[in-house]
Amino acid sequence: MQPHRSRSLHLATIAFACLVACGGSDGASESAAKVPSRAGDVWEIDGSAGRAASPAALLAFVNGMHVLIIDGDDVFAGTQLIKSNRAPDGVRTLQLADGSSADLVPNGDAFELRFASGERIPLRKHAGASQ
Repeated sequence: MQPHRSRSLHLATIAFACLVACGGSDGASESAAKVPSRAGDVWEIDGSAGRAASPAALLAFVNGMHVLIIDGDDVFAGTQLIKSNRAPDGVRTLQLADGSSADLVPNGDAFELRFASGERIPLRKHAGASQ
């Protein structure tokens, strides 16, 4: 394969991956959300979790959940409101676009994102997020 074609194929692959990661929606989604009523708390995947958490980090990115905004009972991934249910113990079950789910589990003063497939990754409060 020629270098030019290889580069074009690589760029096309990256563009497709970005489209998939962003959901590729047509903008008509009912879950296209309103602006949070207040600043909300911004949580992001904790990069210090190491290689063992790489599969969970990849799942979080693909599902657009690498950064979450928690505003009261609402959970947002970007501008998408994620359908969620909160249990009495504080665990929130988040419904993902592909029909699977993930739990947002309180872990001390932080959270852990646990996917139904078993992968898990800690979340940390984003520096500069509202306190």
